[in-house]
Amino acid sequence: MYRVYTTKAIVLGSKNAGEANKYYFLLTRELGLITAFAQGVRELKSKLRHGLEQYSYVQVSLIRGKEKWRLTNVAHMVGIEGIKNSKEKAKLEAKLCALVQRLVHGEEADIELFDELVDSLKFLARCDSDLHDYELLAVLRVLDRLGYIAPREAWLAYLDNELWKGEALPDIAKERKSLLQTINESLYHSQL
Repeated sequence: MYRVYTTKAIVLGSKNAGEANKYYFLLTRELGLITAFAQGVRELKSKLRHGLEQYSYVQVSLIRGKEKWRLTNVAHMVGIEGIKNSKEKAKLEAKLCALVQRLVHGEEADIELFDELVDSLKFLARCDSDLHDYELLAVLRVLDRLGYIAPREAWLAYLDNELWKGEALPDIAKERKSLLQTINESLYHSQL
C-alpha cells in the first residue's frame, strides 16, 4: 500500500514525456524540490490538466513509487492569481521561479524558502510599487534564505520577516547599487 503525501507546491516548470505524459518540477513545502510524473495529463479528459499550469500555487497529492513521484490530485490555492493579469508581473514571477529552480537541488524540505517564495508572490499579486525594487528585494531574500549572501547591517530592514506583509516596499534608492552588486557577485560565485 502506497502512502499519499499532500502538500502545498509551486509549479516551477514541466517537461513532456511520451505522447500524453509530463514531468513537473515542484517546489513543495514539506518535500523540497521534486520531480513528479503525471500520466495522461496532456489529454483533454485529464483531471490534472488545468491545475498544473506553470507558476501555479497548488496543493498536490503525490505517491512515492519505486523510482519517482506520481501526481494523483491537484487543487489551486488562493493568493497569486492576480499576477497573470499583468505581463510585467508574470515576467517577474517567471524569473523568480527560474532562479529558485536553478539554485535549489535535491529533495530536502526548506519551509522557510517555500514560505518566502509564496509570501513574495502574494505581495507581487497585490503590488503597486516599483517592480524593479520588488525584483531586487525578492532575489536578495531568496539568496539570503539559501545562504548565498552575507547580509550587511544596513540591509536588515530588507530581510525582515514582516516585509511582504506590508502594503509597500521600503525605500531602497540609497542601497540599490550595492544590493545589485552583491546579488550579481553571489550569483557569479555560485557557479550555477
